[in-house]
Amino acid sequence: MLPHPRLCLVSTAAPDWKGPCSAILSLDTPDQEMIEWARQADTALIAPFANAALRKGVDGAWMSDATALKQVRKQIPDAQLVGLAQDRHSAMVMGEVGADLIVFGTFMPMEIGDLDLARWWAGLFVVPCACLISKDTPTEGFGQPGEPEFYIQT
Repeated sequence: MLPHPRLCLVSTAAPDWKGPCSAILSLDTPDQEMIEWARQADTALIAPFANAALRKGVDGAWMSDATALKQVRKQIPDAQLVGLAQDRHSAMVMGEVGADLIVFGTFMPMEIGDLDLARWWAGLFVVPCACLISKDTPTEGFGQPGEPEFYIQT
């Protein structure tokens, strides 16, 4: 069982990241306050790749471009890389090129992921996944065998 199946999606403009979570996914370049909070909470901080995410204090990057993810994996093998996917094919490509986590859904614009697709992935693949879900979606079961390991509530 994971420490907590919740991933926190935050921005520096609306820093609502308090509370238990396994990782912080920043929508923009993290400021020093966010970096310090993540360190004190012993929580991974993942930022958008387009905003020079892999600066000091940031553990990894999220991206929807499999080619970029593959390049970063070659250049920085120990970075935590999160691939955003909308369908089976894009998820499999992200997993194949080295994503450490697959997220079903998109952040910009914000689109809820397909929970059934995330469950399909969780039942077949080793690479863990998360699903972007609405606030009214029940979170029981996440992190259990055959279910997505993580969730991100909007």
